[in-house]
Amino acid sequence: MDVAAGLAEKALREVKDRHLFFADWLTGRLAETALADSMRGFLPNFRRIAPDGSEMDRATLETWLAAHRGTMPKSFTIEIADLRIVLDTSACIAVGYREIQPGQTPPSHISTALFVPEEVAPNGVAWLHVQETWDTQSGD
Repeated sequence: MDVAAGLAEKALREVKDRHLFFADWLTGRLAETALADSMRGFLPNFRRIAPDGSEMDRATLETWLAAHRGTMPKSFTIEIADLRIVLDTSACIAVGYREIQPGQTPPSHISTALFVPEEVAPNGVAWLHVQETWDTQSGD
């Protein structure tokens, strides 16, 4: 398997795994120690652009997650759909996907995330940037 193909597989797995973590964390199904392991998947210069245009860096994400553990009902889930590779090089991988949170308003958003290789990250790639947009066309 070539390096780029390996990165693509790792990035697709990372999107799924990290959203499973978010759902399990926010519902309180994970121990507090799980946060440190998960944060290894985000680069120090990570940036998230939320659907409302606000920005969040890695430190702010970690603080937010720590404060919100167990704040969602046990039934809360996050589903990933339309997962696809947008850009595939040996230096980085861009992934597009639709994130669905049943019961939330609005229930979904469309995201594009940029990953780079990172040996210490749980899946071997780390989040550098993610841009999220509300999915106003969804019938969910």
